[in-house]
Amino acid sequence: MIVALIGLNAGIIDQGIYVVLVIMSLLTTVITPIIYRNWFYRGEYGTYDASGACIDAGE
Repeated sequence: MIVALIGLNAGIIDQGIYVVLVIMSLLTTVITPIIYRNWFYRGEYGTYDASGACIDAGE
């Protein structure tokens, strides 16, 4: 957003493009953790020990 603000102040981009860039950066910041959570935690739920080995596979 800082780079977009510099471009806006320098007259390289107009206010409409600046708004789109700010909204796009906010949306990607909010959506990314949700997508990562779904990718990393899909599959069976179980209990894991410190080494990452599955102790209980949800039986």
